[in-house]
Amino acid sequence: MLGLVLLLTMNQKITYTPEEFTYRDMLRISHTYSYSQIKKIQAGKNVTIHVGHRIILIDQMASNGNQFAKIAKMHAPDAEFRTAGQAKLFGGNVHNPGEFVFIFILIGLIPVVLVLFALHMGKVISPKDLRQETCEIASYEFTEQDDDTQRLELHLPEHTAAFYTWKIQPDSKAFAQLEQGIAENTAFTVSYLPKKEKDSDTLIEVVQLESADHVYLSLNDYNQNSIEARNEMLLFAGGMEILWLLFILTFSYVVRHADKHPKLVKLFVKQDYLVDKSNYR
Repeated sequence: MLGLVLLLTMNQKITYTPEEFTYRDMLRISHTYSYSQIKKIQAGKNVTIHVGHRIILIDQMASNGNQFAKIAKMHAPDAEFRTAGQAKLFGGNVHNPGEFVFIFILIGLIPVVLVLFALHMGKVISPKDLRQETCEIASYEFTEQDDDTQRLELHLPEHTAAFYTWKIQPDSKAFAQLEQGIAENTAFTVSYLPKKEKDSDTLIEVVQLESADHVYLSLNDYNQNSIEARNEMLLFAGGMEILWLLFILTFSYVVRHADKHPKLVKLFVKQDYLVDKSNYR
């Protein structure tokens, strides 16, 4: 079987005249075309001729492949002609094209990481995921943060770690009600996610805070804020991905056609990376 395949392959043949050319495939069936039917010629070690919907491959072992490519180019001036260098990545116009591909892939992974982070951080919390403490609030204080915001910290009798929230601000109605409840020794139910760390001094975020007659922080609001933050990050990551794709397409087009855009290509690639083709035919 291998010998038969080899024999059929070796019987591939192309003959040509100034008016037309004939290609005989491995099944020894001949196909005759005029040069005007050629759409694309790609010359290299192997020669590929695109005629209509057919692709003719002239193997590098054929002695007249590149010779025919030159003749076909001469008789089919409207056909697209690409040399081996032009068939390379970015048209063979840059040194070490793999470095550019690596950088593009690396940049393209950033939005993917943002999406994964957003999906992780924006998970909806179920009430069964929370731990609750019902007790009085021993003390409270507002602490100044580096971004000039104030964070309310609550200290419970049985905890060395403080609970915190950014939702309740000084001079707000919620804080006035909370302050009154603390003064009246009201029992508060504090709901939070269990800590994974063993460090007892780590601050714990309050997810839900309520008393018998008032809800200061609700789980629904907490989840809604998480969903909004997740959607904003997903939108941002999607925008980055679109801009990245547009840049890749623009970069590829400009660099591939560097001979047509010599000034524009220098905005994308340093001169040292450009292949000097001034001596090429």
